[in-house]
Amino acid sequence: MGIKTGADYIKALRDGREVWHAGRRIEDVTTHPGFSGTIKTLADLYDMQHTPEYRDIMTVDHDGERISYSYLPPQNSEELALKRRNIELWSQQTLGQMGRYPDFCAQLVVGLFDWAHTIEKTNAKWAENAPELTIVTRAATISV
Repeated sequence: MGIKTGADYIKALRDGREVWHAGRRIEDVTTHPGFSGTIKTLADLYDMQHTPEYRDIMTVDHDGERISYSYLPPQNSEELALKRRNIELWSQQTLGQMGRYPDFCAQLVVGLFDWAHTIEKTNAKWAENAPELTIVTRAATISV
C-alpha cells in the first residue's frame, strides 16, 4: 500500500474504534479537542509526503509504488541514512514532542524482515513468519 494523505489518515480514524477519555467514550477522536490538534499535525505530515519539497525526503519508489521511508528495508548505509532523514523530519515538524508516530512499528517490522536470515539460525519458523509479519503490520499500520 502506497503513501496516504492526511484525509486518508483522518478517515481511517473514523472506523468505529472505541476510545475513552476521563470516563467518557469519545465518538469521533478527529473532532475531540483533546486529540484534534495531534491528529491535524499528523495529517499535515502525511500531506507533506505528497509535496515536491518533501516527497523525496519522506518517500521512495519501491516495488512500483511510492512508500514512506519507514517501510523501506534498507540495502545499504545510504538508504539507512535516508530513513533516518525521514524520521528526523517528522521529529523536527513536531518539535520532538511525539515519541511514537503512526508508523513507528514499521521500523521494527522492517528490521525483523531484514534479519530473517539471522533469526533463522535460532528458529526457522520465526524466520518464516518475518515476511508475513511485515505484510500484516504494514497494512495495519497504514490503515490506522
